[in-house]
Parts: sequence; structure tokens; C-alpha cells
Amino acid sequence: MNEVTEQISIEDKIIEMAFEHSLNIDRRGFIGGSDGAAAIGASDYKSQRQLWKEKTAPTWERPELKSAQAEKILIGILQEEPVAKMFTMWTGIKVRRDNRDIVHPDYPFIQAHVDRVGKDSEGKRFILECKNNSEYRTDEWKDGNVPPDYSIQGLHYLACCPEAQYVRFAVLLGGNHLVYDIIIERDEELISDYLTRVSDFWNNHVLPKVEPPVMLLDEPEVNAVEVTNDELLLLDEDEYYNMVKECYLLNETKKQAEKAYKEKNIVLRDIIAGHKGALCGDLVVKFGSQNRMNFLEKKFKDDNPDWATKYGEQKTIRVFEIVPAKGIKK
Repeated sequence: MNEVTEQISIEDKIIEMAFEHSLNIDRRGFIGGSDGAAAIGASDYKSQRQLWKEKTAPTWERPELKSAQAEKILIGILQEEPVAKMFTMWTGIKVRRDNRDIVHPDYPFIQAHVDRVGKDSEGKRFILECKNNSEYRTDEWKDGNVPPDYSIQGLHYLACCPEAQYVRFAVLLGGNHLVYDIIIERDEELISDYLTRVSDFWNNHVLPKVEPPVMLLDEPEVNAVEVTNDELLLLDEDEYYNMVKECYLLNETKKQAEKAYKEKNIVLRDIIAGHKGALCGDLVVKFGSQNRMNFLEKKFKDDNPDWATKYGEQKTIRVFEIVPAKGIKK
């Protein structure tokens, strides 16, 4: 077997193992802990509309994964056990697996599968979530903070496990530092609000197949829609005019702010001159040098016209702009 073939087979094997351990599940019939943030529109990674499409798909299909994505997922799963063991070594608190598929008694579409459960020295039951994060996420866990998606996941588990008094996180950062003292306490008011919002998503969007409102995370999909009609769509003024006008004015304000910013900072850059920056009160003005390699596109095309044609790709993009039709209404 040559090196290329062997590499391909290893990548395929990693993808298969990731599905075997975690992903080979039809999740259309319920909202799980990792869905919670997206379900209430609070995720930094997935919109309500993206989750809605997954939950309302006519058939379940395995998501397409690159080997790097699969490897990250698989390592996270395999690290649960050593992270749990380190937590016990660090704290002296024993935890165990809980292999139940936990279903909320009043909301059967809200389900949970927790990493570990335990009981502390005061006899309080808790859920332990084992995470494996890059060192670049260290700041997100500082001072007892929990990243939003994980925080809502913890709230989801507390909603499904009334016996648990809190969720505790054991987080391996950069493979060499364990954070184990971050806790989300049970808060019935927050849990009630969360259940209401998830129920709204499920009952008013998933079940009746009503698409949720668009969010910023949906931008790539919105921009990918091709122009098929050269006529202008006539929007209802009573419903949309205030939104269109506000968007227009915000963009004008942004352009004015950018111009004012450039006019001010050119003066500061001129004053700083050959220094790498300046100190003014409690603010540091940075004007350092950075080396970067620029691709000489024109020279490349001139020197290699055939290559430029062969490897060049023409793309159609959509440009959003608002301009006065016959002046902005007062």
C-alpha cells in the first residue's frame, strides 16, 4: 500500500470511528444538550434556521465531515474518561457514567445524555461535563465564566435532571491544564425560561414546519441564493419601510464614522512617525511593522496566462446596498 492510499484509509477510518462513537444517531425527534443554544437562538456556531432544517429533514442523513472535524470530535469523546479521572484525582470526588437517555417528564422532546454524575461531600448530586478545549479558548473559561453554548448545555441538563443541584465542568485546556472548579448552580427561573423558549422553537417551528426568522449566522446561505428575477420586489411600506430606512441610515453613519476615524488616526500616525507606537494616559497606540507576503496576481497572470485560466475561478457574488429611490422619506 502506498503512502497516499494509506493516508486516505486512515482519514476514512477516523470519520467512521467518530460516527460510531457519537454521530451515527438520528436526532430529528428531540432537542439534545448540544442543540439547546441553537434552539433558543443563542449559539455562536449554529442558527435556529440551521437547526430547524436538521430537525425537519424528511430523512436522516449522515452529516458530511472532513477528517479534521471528525478527528476533533473523536478526540473529545475519547478524552472524557481521562478528564473524569483527573477530576477525581484533583478533587477526591468520585464520579460515574450515566448511560441513560434522560427524557424530560413534561417535555418529551427535550432529552439529555450527560457525561458523568456524582455526589459531593455535602451530599449534593451534580452533573460533570468533561470538555477538551484548545488553549486558545482559555480566556473563555477565566474567572468562573462558561462559554455560552456550554452554559446553555448545562442549563439543559439541569432541566432534565431535577435531582442535580449543579453542573460542574472539568475542562482540559491545550492538553496540559485542567480547569475543574467552574459550576452552574440550579436556577429554577432560568430553567423555566429556557424550557419556554425551547418549547416555542419545537411547537411553533419544528412541528408545524414553520421556518424561524433569519439570523446573522445564516448569511452564507442567504448570499448563496441566485438572482432569478431582474424585477425589483415591491416591499410593503407599512411592514418594511422603517427597517429599510434604519438600515440605510446606519450604513451612512458607519461611512461617516469610518471617515472620521481615518482623519483622526492619520494625524496620530504622522506624530508617531518612526516609533512603534505611543502611550497616552491609559491607552496605547500601536503602529508597528508586520511582514507579509503579497501575491502578485497581475504578474502571475502575465507570466502564466494558461495557469491563470486553468486555476482561476469566476464567482458571482451578491452585493447589498441601499440607495435613495427618489429621496428618503421624512
